Amino acid sequence: MINISLHPDKVYYGQNTEIVLRLTNNGKGICTNIRLSFQFSREILIIGGKSRLLRIEYLENSKYFDYELNIKATQKGVFKLTTTNFSYIDSTGRSVRVSQLSIPIHAKQIPKKVEQPKRFSQITKGINMEDTFLVTWGTTVINKAVEYLFNQAGEVLKDWRKKRIKNEKDSLDKEAKDGTKSIVNNSDELKALLTEQFNKIERNSQIASFRMHLRESEALVRQIENLQGNKLRYEEKASTLLSPEDEMRIQSKIEEFDHQIAEKSNRLRTILEKLSFKKIYVPALDE
Repeated sequence: MINISLHPDKVYYGQNTEIVLRLTNNGKGICTNIRLSFQFSREILIIGGKSRLLRIEYLENSKYFDYELNIKATQKGVFKLTTTNFSYIDSTGRSVRVSQLSIPIHAKQIPKKVEQPKRFSQITKGINMEDTFLVTWGTTVINKAVEYLFNQAGEVLKDWRKKRIKNEKDSLDKEAKDGTKSIVNNSDELKALLTEQFNKIERNSQIASFRMHLRESEALVRQIENLQGNKLRYEEKASTLLSPEDEMRIQSKIEEFDHQIAEKSNRLRTILEKLSFKKIYVPALDE
């Protein structure tokens, strides 16, 4: 079973937000031939990742696939991502088509900025000297002065933290520049390092591709064997005395199994050719 979710599902309207559309395989085996098309409510604009049709060859159990999107909500409210087409083949070879799904996404207003503390020259604003006793006025001024000093202390601490962060950043930038100079000065060493990294990446990419095709071929072999077993059971039923209606129904089912076996066998043959296993024997490949 494959589940669909959004991360995060809450955004601020009026600003671009990076979100992830995640497909998670919660089943017991590998799912293949995954197809998903979707659309947002008209209040959600897609800025980046404009493809609305996903094709995934396979997805292992307990694994997930992330598709990054950049969206923008034009107003606040609760809107939806709706699937228009969602299908896949599960680990038993059964074709699964999921009815329309709706995933909510909440667009909220950006929080207002916190007001800055007032200057010391404004702490006595609004105090009426003529209508207030001297003691009351003095107490009010002292309280406001203490409040002002606490606010100013907070501002001083904030400035000190900014300066410390800036000094650390400048120090790191200087170290990075010095390191870059030492590498650039030796161009042959840099060229050799880049060549080694490129070869390593290329080898890893080939290994990953090989493993992906190998897993898919294993899944296809299991699916073909399941289909052949189902076909054999129906053929045994067809050998018994049946009514014409049952015989037609069973024959139709057998033809459907033959079609699925042929389709998966062709796909398996293509994968094995990519893996240079052209001479290997696999059931249902030799007609």
